[in-house]
Amino acid sequence: MTFRSSVFNKPFVGVMAALLLSLATNASAKARIFLLAGQSNMAGAGLYDKLTKAEKKAPARVKIWNKNQWQDLGPGVSANQGRFGPELAFGRAMRKAFPADEIYLIKTAAGGTSMFKHWHTKNGGGPMLKRFLSRARAAFKNLEENNIKSTIDGMLWMQGESDAAQGMGAEYEASLRTFIKEMRREFQASEMPFILGRILPSFDKPKGNGPLVRAAQESVAKELKNVAWFDTDDIELYNKGHYNHNGQIELGNTFAQHFLSVVARSEVTNAGIVIVDKLSASRRAELNLPLKDQLTLATKADVAFAKKLTPDTVRAVKTFLKPTTKKIVISAARSEGRHLLLWISFPEVVDGGIDLIWSIENRKCVGAFLGGYRG
Repeated sequence: MTFRSSVFNKPFVGVMAALLLSLATNASAKARIFLLAGQSNMAGAGLYDKLTKAEKKAPARVKIWNKNQWQDLGPGVSANQGRFGPELAFGRAMRKAFPADEIYLIKTAAGGTSMFKHWHTKNGGGPMLKRFLSRARAAFKNLEENNIKSTIDGMLWMQGESDAAQGMGAEYEASLRTFIKEMRREFQASEMPFILGRILPSFDKPKGNGPLVRAAQESVAKELKNVAWFDTDDIELYNKGHYNHNGQIELGNTFAQHFLSVVARSEVTNAGIVIVDKLSASRRAELNLPLKDQLTLATKADVAFAKKLTPDTVRAVKTFLKPTTKKIVISAARSEGRHLLLWISFPEVVDGGIDLIWSIENRKCVGAFLGGYRG
């Protein structure tokens, strides 16, 4: 998925959380594990003293593995003394998204570490990968010993700056693809969501490999299922390559947004909408239709066009979607030749929804896409 956090309104995390909660009202509470890894921007240089009183308060029932035990989120727990990374905001967002569950974070990150030297998967893995796996296994063992049944819900990745700066961008795409596949194999989660922040353009120098790494991150996210990337270019910095305290809060929230978008769409499909996607990537390009994970923003014109759809079209779409929810609203629509792009809302699940490609000729859904609204 290739979208920027800035295109969403601020309540996005709450909207996605409410959608998930509504669709899972019959699910029992469980322990959810999130893996966090990378280099300096994942380690975090956010100054804890710069946070508001509310931001400093550790969210209830959110733990992070530190010094061989589970601890509350706070300064220095998973970063240098008095500092924090994206885990603080991400943990709080997961608490809001899954209020009935226990949240466990396992984070391993260190500044200056590269994929080619520290995180690679060759010959048993690089030193950072070994450290990460050792910490994760110890954390899992602790949960098992305490009879806590858990699931690995996703992995967050903020890394690639060192590979760009050290001229190793050409091999980054293959290495990242292998890394994700190995993590899914290691943790026995073949479709584990993997969310990555695209590195800043400031790392285009000194060896000019920034564009290679940035392109690699986008390419891998486009190719692999449940992998999403987001743009970090506009996140607030304290120097040319690192995020400050506000930046780390935004980074954590943006990781949460993208994780929830991946999970929510899966949950919506499982809630009763069966979509047989008949459109290949090449066919979509030929018909000027968006790719599955390509964000397409509805405009004011699209919102206006939805009101002009024929009653027969609206009726057919609602018939297709039922019995997902009683109330279905086509919030926006766009004509693309013989197809319609439909942004559909489910008001009963707090603006939850799904985005469909509708065949005008055959009067049926032929695919889905990733929709949003221009705020």
